[in-house]
Amino acid sequence: MAILTARAIEFFAFLEIKQDSTICSGFRDAGIRAATPQASGWGVGDILYGSVQEWICQQRKGWRKIQNFDLLCERHAKLDTPPDRYIFVGDNGWSERDEEALEGISKTGKLAAAFIHAVTDDVNHAAILPSDRVTAEGAPVLYFRTYVGAALKALDHGLLAPEAVTRILDEAERQAAGDSVNMGKDSISCRVFVEDVACAKAALNARGARTTSAMNGDASGNEQACAHSSGDESVSSGSDVMESRVAT
Repeated sequence: MAILTARAIEFFAFLEIKQDSTICSGFRDAGIRAATPQASGWGVGDILYGSVQEWICQQRKGWRKIQNFDLLCERHAKLDTPPDRYIFVGDNGWSERDEEALEGISKTGKLAAAFIHAVTDDVNHAAILPSDRVTAEGAPVLYFRTYVGAALKALDHGLLAPEAVTRILDEAERQAAGDSVNMGKDSISCRVFVEDVACAKAALNARGARTTSAMNGDASGNEQACAHSSGDESVSSGSDVMESRVAT
């Protein structure tokens, strides 16, 4: 896992993403919980920063992330087994310029797929979910509202095995059940989450995979509301984590 960020390197003392930060410890702990050979030692490695210029001129953020991706590839080229392609994870918030970045990264021919989190600052309505698309180079760009939804799309594209999606689903339900602030019963976030959980369970059940119900059955019975299309059901064996390295 690598992080491409526009955080200004000039303010490194205040903005450094440290290995004991929430994001780094979260990825590291996920690898430990997975307890699979592919996830051994998994976590955040390279972190590439931007400059104060991107803070002043927001339009430069996409360009900076493309430059950082090129630098990341240069570093990885020195590894014994450098990755052939990458998976990009970002969001469609205007200030991040992630969709601009992924288009530039796709032109390198090293983009396997992109996952874009659909976000909104409207607390009364769910984020609009754009239609999935492909870049000019043929890389799928997949939009999601929750990480359960992202995992389901990864399953459809052969990037995750059903067992991996089950683990993501279980962990997402566990965290949601304990988050009364953001996941109140009548909140938009909870409604969207429950819908994605229902879709994921329907897809996993169709594949004969085990699912649990940590949300007290809230997601059960909602499968008829799922407009998910199963698509290609083939998956790469043993793909417990996305096999390409992730840049976000």
